[in-house]
Amino acid sequence: MAGEQEEQGSGRNGAGASDDPAAAGTGAPSPTDTEVGGAPVSESPVRVDDRRRGPVTAVGVRRAVRTIINLLAVTVRLVGLVLAAILLVRIGLAFVPVNPGNVIVEWIVRFADIVVWGFRDLFLPTDPRIGLVANYGLAAVFWMAVGLIAAAALSGLGLRVADRSRS
Repeated sequence: MAGEQEEQGSGRNGAGASDDPAAAGTGAPSPTDTEVGGAPVSESPVRVDDRRRGPVTAVGVRRAVRTIINLLAVTVRLVGLVLAAILLVRIGLAFVPVNPGNVIVEWIVRFADIVVWGFRDLFLPTDPRIGLVANYGLAAVFWMAVGLIAAAALSGLGLRVADRSRS
């Protein structure tokens, strides 16, 4: 037990005297001594590895930003596809006999009427079901395209952030 305590105080963990074996027990000056007065100068608290933390931290932040941007791109793509799917389900409901008073059917119809945006009365054929297919189908294609284009733009931004972290 006493040997362990002596080892701990030997300077290996930075708490004790110098690690230099030539300076241990001799009167020879150690590299931490100054030439004037022979008083030891404290070692720099900055180590070689600590100097690299600045760029390493910047790279870590860039990676985090890139990850967030990529997650945002995936989310935008998913939202565009979900909106398009809801519009396609609405088109399908027009050709299948369903209970219009059902909560799910009401929700899909109301939400699709909002998501169809300005495409609702773009085409006005004589058969209302053909108009529904044309208008809501075009809105579905629009939302898929918007979602994919926005996701591609965000992914490109994420790649630019990644390229900066490599240089």
